[in-house]
Amino acid sequence: MQQIIISTRDQETSDLILTAFRQFPGLMPYAVETPELTEAARNSACSAIVTDLDPDQAGHSDQLRELQRVAPNAELCLISKGKRSGRLAQQKREFNLFTTIQRPINAFDVARRILRLQSHLTATRPATTGV
Repeated sequence: MQQIIISTRDQETSDLILTAFRQFPGLMPYAVETPELTEAARNSACSAIVTDLDPDQAGHSDQLRELQRVAPNAELCLISKGKRSGRLAQQKREFNLFTTIQRPINAFDVARRILRLQSHLTATRPATTGV
């Protein structure tokens, strides 16, 4: 099972993303509160982190960099409001983002991105067992 950490500041978004991930066999999503995200990433063998931290907001870019440091092998997926494509491309490079899920959440788009993530994880790393 590939462990996926979901951390959003909005409970409805968290529930929607968790439900979407649970539809894909081999992925084991679990939610953590945003203040506990870095510690959860440090103490787990997670394959991916899905978060709604905003790189343009004070403190969030530092937390994203810290996530990269403590979980360098985890794919980082960002949930964000629609942004200009130039700024989004810059953030993808700066934070080595695997993908970005745009708000408002579109179920088809989320499923497509999860399928792409699942395929990537299956191809690039062995599944882990346990939490």
